[in-house]
Amino acid sequence: NFSLLKKNVEANGYKNVVVEQKAVADQKGKIKLYLGNDERNTEHSIVRNRDTTEQYFEVDSVILDDYFKDKSVDFIKMDIEGAEHYAVLGMQKLLKGSKNVKMALEFTPPFLKGLGIAPEEHLHLLQGLGFTISNINEQNKILEDFEPERIPIYLRRGWEGSISTNIWCSKERSKISP
Repeated sequence: NFSLLKKNVEANGYKNVVVEQKAVADQKGKIKLYLGNDERNTEHSIVRNRDTTEQYFEVDSVILDDYFKDKSVDFIKMDIEGAEHYAVLGMQKLLKGSKNVKMALEFTPPFLKGLGIAPEEHLHLLQGLGFTISNINEQNKILEDFEPERIPIYLRRGWEGSISTNIWCSKERSKISP
């Protein structure tokens, strides 16, 4: 996946992209990354689940508060197969210091539970950092108020058997469509 990312950056002539072969987390060190079992081999995760094999390799992890020390960020997109909670824990200073930061995150309750994190705990963390959370309704191409008690409804939208949805986190109420 990393070599494909590098080829994509080069093929598109991007000059403002830095590629790193690291995981983002709430602590520095090594993390087990379980290999995905789909034919595209894209669903690697630190969560051992139905989409991964028993095979893993260890990757270095970084804390984004350290990586982006003394910098602000405007936009963050994360789809890291359940590790979003740990990534957010490791970037709390960055998020507090970036006044207009917005985030698009995958929200996958079964993966969070696999890490021992209640989905509501993840949402409370985001809200505690000053974010208003909206569900990205991909079917209707709108942002809608996110109500934690409706999590099962959000997860059924999209494709059959979905276990995730995407959420929009903003420190100001946004009227834009995803």
